[in-house]
Amino acid sequence: MTSEVTFSPIDDENPWKATVNGSESTVRFLKLESKWGKLEFGRGSDGRKGWLWTETGGGGSVTMPWATTPNGDLLVGLLLEKRLNMGGDVLCVIGGFVKPDESHQKAAEREEEEEASIQSNDGPLAGVPINSNRLYFQANPQKDEGVHSYHVQVPFTDLTPANKHPNWYTHSRWQPKNGAELVFMPIEEAAQICPDALAYPAMLRIALEQREKSRNVLAQH
Repeated sequence: MTSEVTFSPIDDENPWKATVNGSESTVRFLKLESKWGKLEFGRGSDGRKGWLWTETGGGGSVTMPWATTPNGDLLVGLLLEKRLNMGGDVLCVIGGFVKPDESHQKAAEREEEEEASIQSNDGPLAGVPINSNRLYFQANPQKDEGVHSYHVQVPFTDLTPANKHPNWYTHSRWQPKNGAELVFMPIEEAAQICPDALAYPAMLRIALEQREKSRNVLAQH
């Protein structure tokens, strides 16, 4: 049986009115659950009243492919894909939810293959898991909850110049699905035009790791 459920705010004391198949009731606490997680309205652990989203497995996984040019410039790989909730064609990091029966590592590997035909990664990036929206998402990094960031280094020789932009590249073998395109671009440009918040911790961590490696090389000379 299909039910139509709508919610609308009332006031602070009676925050939400629920309408189920035309019948109304006042809601002080609400919980919606699926295999991906649960959405709750009520008072959270900090005492604040509002919406909270808790993901299954504590969060998702994202993967950032990257490469360096012969002159040392850092390129990062992002999916150019259509997301209507973000306005159309946008740049997003590879990634998604953790399924109930898998680890963050397995989720990263599955999303890599599903979204970009990548067969493996180089492991997690250093740093705590990410809370992608601290106002609405419930994730405790001390419990390893949040979005985990992974990376995969790509030889520059595997990249070919893209037609869309003189500074962009595509991969010679990886073929994204569902009409998306995996494009590599200078990290400075990606930081200006990518609207996906989950991409930025991965980009920053890769850039910091490469800077540290460069410092170590200079220190040895």
